[in-house]
Amino acid sequence: MQNPSPALIALEETPNRVAELPVAPPSGCAGSERAAARGDRAAEVKLRRLGLRQLDRMASLEPRVLKGGDARAIHDLRVASRRLEAVADLICPAPLPAEARKLRRQIKRSRRALSKVRDSDALLERIETLLARKRTARRKAWAVIAKHLRERRKEAFRRAKRKISRAELPAALARLREWLELETPPSLARSQAGAEPARLTAGWLQARIGKAIQEAGATFEARLGRVRERPDAPAAHKARIAAKRARYLAEILRDFGAPESAEAAAWFREVQKRLGDWHDLGLLEEAMIAVAARSGFLRDHLDRAFEIERLIVQNRRKKEELLGAFNELTAEERLRSIRERMSYVAASPPEALAKA
Repeated sequence: MQNPSPALIALEETPNRVAELPVAPPSGCAGSERAAARGDRAAEVKLRRLGLRQLDRMASLEPRVLKGGDARAIHDLRVASRRLEAVADLICPAPLPAEARKLRRQIKRSRRALSKVRDSDALLERIETLLARKRTARRKAWAVIAKHLRERRKEAFRRAKRKISRAELPAALARLREWLELETPPSLARSQAGAEPARLTAGWLQARIGKAIQEAGATFEARLGRVRERPDAPAAHKARIAAKRARYLAEILRDFGAPESAEAAAWFREVQKRLGDWHDLGLLEEAMIAVAARSGFLRDHLDRAFEIERLIVQNRRKKEELLGAFNELTAEERLRSIRERMSYVAASPPEALAKA
C-alpha cells in the first residue's frame, strides 16, 4: 500500500485504533473524485469496525464452544464467522493474497467442523420443544430419537474439537485483528503478483459493493432454480447458504443506513429460515430412519418402530407444507421486488454510506 497521509477523518470517539485510520484520497484525485475517495475511506473505517465487532464476538465465544455443552455459543460463533467473512470480502476481495487465503481457510474450517454438531443441536431443540408439551403424541419414540441424536452429537463434537485445534483459530483471529485495527499489513494488502490493492482509486468501495450484490443475487437465483427443479436436501442447503451470504451483505449495508437494504435483509432472512426448517426436517427424517434401521431394533422394539414410521410420514407432510410456503415466498413477483431493492442499494454512492 502507499504510505498513509497524515490527514485524519473526524470520527466519533472509539477505543479502537481503527478510528485513527488515514482517510486522505489517493494522489491525483480532484473534485468529485476526491469526495468519492473520502467517502470510500470513511466507509472502510466503518467496515473495519463492523469486522472487529464480529471478531471480538468470535474470540469471546471460542472458549465456551470448546467446552462442548453450549449450543447457543456454537450457533453464534458460526454466524459471527460468516459476518466477519462478509466484511472482509468487501475490504479485500478475491483474488486474495496467500496469507489472507490461509486466514480465511482457518475460519471456514472451524465453522465447518461444527456443522454436524449444530445440526444435532437444532434437531434436539426441536424434539425437546415437542417433549415439553403435555399433549405430544408418541413421546417414547421421540425420546429414542433424541437419545440417538445425543450420541451422534457427542461423537461429532469430539471430531470438531480436534479440527478446531488444528485450525489454530485464536492465532487467525489475532492476525485478523492486526489487519482490521491498523492499515492493512503488506502481506495481506498485495496480491500474488505484487500489485497494489484496487482500493487506491476513487469509487473502489461502490464498485465492490455493486459487484458483491450482483454476484450474491445471481448465485442465490441460480440455486433457487435448482431447488425448484429438484427439491432435495443438497439443493436446499446450497440455496440456504446463498441466502445467508446475500442476507449478511444486505445487513452490512443496512448498518450503514443504505435505503432499501433493511427490507432486502428481512426477506433473505425469511427465505433462509424457511429453507433451514425444510433442511432440518430432512435431517430429522434421516435420523428417524437410522434409528429404525439399527440392527435388532425392529425385532426388539416393534411398537417403537411403528411409531417412528408414523412420525416419518407426518414429517414428510410437514416438508410438503414448508415447500409450498417457500415457493410462495420466492414467487417471481416477490423476487422482482428484491432485485429492484438490491439494485438500488448497489447504486448508492459511497458518500451516502459513509454519512449514514
